[in-house]
Amino acid sequence: MDKPFEISNVLKYETFCSVNSQMIDWAYINKSYKDSDDIAWGQYNNEISSNLVYYKAATDIKYKIQKELKKDLVVCKMHTNAQTFGKRSNFHKDFRVKDCWTFILFTELNWNTQWGGEFVCENNDGKYFYTPYIPNSGVLIPSDWEHYGSSPNVHTGQLRTTLAICYATPDSLPTLINKYPDIVNRFL
Repeated sequence: MDKPFEISNVLKYETFCSVNSQMIDWAYINKSYKDSDDIAWGQYNNEISSNLVYYKAATDIKYKIQKELKKDLVVCKMHTNAQTFGKRSNFHKDFRVKDCWTFILFTELNWNTQWGGEFVCENNDGKYFYTPYIPNSGVLIPSDWEHYGSSPNVHTGQLRTTLAICYATPDSLPTLINKYPDIVNRFL
């Protein structure tokens, strides 16, 4: 993959609304990396690894991605994020393992692209891509690409929320578990 793969209207409307309804209980606890100083909003009282609504969405999305990648996939991580105007985020990688992918689902019911919030990524050739934040759409990238979500701009006070779902091939799981046991073991 040398550029992001975008999917519009990724979930059935009922499933998308269910995901959006789970985007609650935010606290200022989220970081791109454990030791980073870029703090953002994360879900405080919602154990993502046991959230059946998120798993339903992840499974529906998985089948669409498998058609594109032509590979079997398993969910290995899910992560929620929220941003408000003026809150920065830094480029980061989810996993430094081949055959792992990250799908970012834009989870707000209503969004105006004038409000910002685009997803930015850099492929391994140094090329940048910008995906607008459009509700019920999303973007797939290899998990070892640098990426971040832009915060909303001055045109809104609304939260920009996302659900990131990481997938891996069965062959890549042993390496993933070995390198990231505290993250991956919660989802398998």
